Amino acid sequence: MPKDLHLIQISRRIDVIIEHAHHLHLLNSKQLKYKPDAKSWNILECLWHLITSNQGYIDMLEKYIVEAKKNNIQGRDKYKPSWAEIQFIHQIKPQNHKSIPAPLSLRPNLRELTLMPKVIDDFEKQLAHLKKLCLEADGIDLKKAKIPMPLFKLIRMRMGSAFEIVVLHNERHFVQIQKLLAAQPELSKVKETFANVYENL
Repeated sequence: MPKDLHLIQISRRIDVIIEHAHHLHLLNSKQLKYKPDAKSWNILECLWHLITSNQGYIDMLEKYIVEAKKNNIQGRDKYKPSWAEIQFIHQIKPQNHKSIPAPLSLRPNLRELTLMPKVIDDFEKQLAHLKKLCLEADGIDLKKAKIPMPLFKLIRMRMGSAFEIVVLHNERHFVQIQKLLAAQPELSKVKETFANVYENL
């Protein structure tokens, strides 16, 4: 477990997401592919979207954690996001019910989903890797160390904000998954595991 307070909180939130992703193994193919209407995403599509989006942040974090250590950007000052980062963070919080259109490159692709039979396993492994990066980033000044945004590389954000944003994005879609479970009456046992998951967010 990292010693930095922000990274400790991020690590714990990642554990919660992994735990609830694990419960999705109880679902069959039909339940994973359920969608209330043609425009909605099903659970597999939500996970594919997260895997694709997460990887962009993970790649950047891996590269710039190494760079920060090389340049001796160290410190344990309390992390704070910039004003612009606060605005973005507010937009993606699970409590913000305003729809945010996903970029085309992050929209689920039927062919790619067909080629990913272990979507849940892949997602769990990816989140475990993200948690490992929290430990590797421990001791780095999370305000001074910056990384490019994966989709807008000319815009740089604080490393602490990158961790916050990627975890919030996952939490937001797991609230969406919770609603997909709630819409399927036969999934009462699985729904219980998701009950009030993010009530304190």
